[in-house]
Amino acid sequence: MPPKTPRIEPTARAATPAAIPDIYGPGAVLTAGDVFMKVTNFGILGNPTPNLSSDPSGQWPGSSGVEYLNAIVLAVGALNPAATDVTVARRVSSGNEWRPASFDPEDRMYRTYEGMPGGRHLFNDDRDSDPSTGLPIIDEDPLDGRDNDGDGRIDEDFAALGHVGFSCKMRDDTRAAIYTVTNEPHVPLVLECQQQAWSYAIPGFTNFDAIQYTIYNRSGHELDSMYIGFPADLDAGSASESAGYYIDDKDLPQFPSGEFPVKVPHDNPLWQFGACSTHKIRINGFSVVDNDGDGGRTPGVATVLLFGHTIDPLGIRAPTQVAFSSFRSFISGTPYSSNGAPSTDQQRYDLMRSRQNIDDSNFITQQTSGQTGDYVAWCSIGPFLHVPDGGSVTATIGFAVDRGAYLDLIDYPNDYILYHAGLKSLSDMFDKYPALENAFDAQMAYEGIYERQKVGLTPLPSGCDGCESSMRLPPGSLPELVPDCTQGQETEFKLVTDANYTWFNWDCDLCT
Repeated sequence: MPPKTPRIEPTARAATPAAIPDIYGPGAVLTAGDVFMKVTNFGILGNPTPNLSSDPSGQWPGSSGVEYLNAIVLAVGALNPAATDVTVARRVSSGNEWRPASFDPEDRMYRTYEGMPGGRHLFNDDRDSDPSTGLPIIDEDPLDGRDNDGDGRIDEDFAALGHVGFSCKMRDDTRAAIYTVTNEPHVPLVLECQQQAWSYAIPGFTNFDAIQYTIYNRSGHELDSMYIGFPADLDAGSASESAGYYIDDKDLPQFPSGEFPVKVPHDNPLWQFGACSTHKIRINGFSVVDNDGDGGRTPGVATVLLFGHTIDPLGIRAPTQVAFSSFRSFISGTPYSSNGAPSTDQQRYDLMRSRQNIDDSNFITQQTSGQTGDYVAWCSIGPFLHVPDGGSVTATIGFAVDRGAYLDLIDYPNDYILYHAGLKSLSDMFDKYPALENAFDAQMAYEGIYERQKVGLTPLPSGCDGCESSMRLPPGSLPELVPDCTQGQETEFKLVTDANYTWFNWDCDLCT
């Protein structure tokens, strides 16, 4: 986590969003909603270097000058089976070890907006198709100024998300990354990250920003046991009133995590499956709030949300469920041995795979410490096993701010128990915790609307209720029989070929 710098007017040169790296100002700031957050191509969200830029870091509401974020950092760790030295077999690329892929003018920040030419989401903008199946190819050319699909065109079919967004590509093996000065040499895993960040102007969806990371293995060999972490330094207070506005915060590790069943409308295809009258919305997140609200000047609670990541219903190559794999919240400066910040790659990797403070239902168990201070949190997701060369893993998080006071928020764990006991309704929870409703709405928006037709894939066949996974063999492969769900019934084998996708209900759940 980068050290804090007092927020003063910038004395460095001004720069455009094409600056490399894009940490100067004016830079790339999400402004469509009420959460104004800076986005960089430096492995960091927020503005932890205010001496270089006066851009907001994570202000709410709008350009209020009240900050709720110092930085959220990208950290990716993995086991390198090809390493001959065991001391560098497990490495983590984090923070400014992520850099723009090159100094080429193409490797810059790209501003996006929903509906821009070539950027319609889940739409075949360039009208191309897979020659082996005839099926349309969707959103295959990320916005990065390069011809990613080899068709001679550039950025002709990508997904532009949100009303204001920014897209960039980063790598962990550039010369600048390798020569980054830290307490140990940087040994790259040779990864590439396509980062997209966006915000909405739609009423009800303005109090969060979303960030999607797609991590590609470019090492030339398999990487095993990959974890993605998001060290987060959430702050709450007016930067203009006090240089140390963040030292009186309190942590809320369990807020707003939880599982909330909602009724499925009769016109939803899920309802037609009979048993699927409810759908469970899982919220994964943690928060920080100002101790006393600064006399009403800091009325919000800052939250990191985990919207989704690559999953495997069989649990063979990825987790079966979207959830954190480890979590730790602590006051800045706490030693690693006292549950503080890791300082080496080995410590970072050990923490990410530790499952610390995660229960059997995959929710965070750490309780608020009750102390005031400058809080930092480490969280991770994974493991993602046997990621092949050229393979990828995707994770989507959110940074959200909505109303919340510490004296109310400390009741949340007990109120959540009462909710599941039927003694409180979801409306009761939303009335008391507006930030919970905001997180709920954000998760609902991420999950979208259930549809039978899968865009760009073979339609679900009749009698395949609950089929959530598809499989197709590489061209030229011989057909294979693959088992489907076997829970409480005789195993059904389905024929998988290289011609079309075959659908499976591997999680044995009719309602997914």
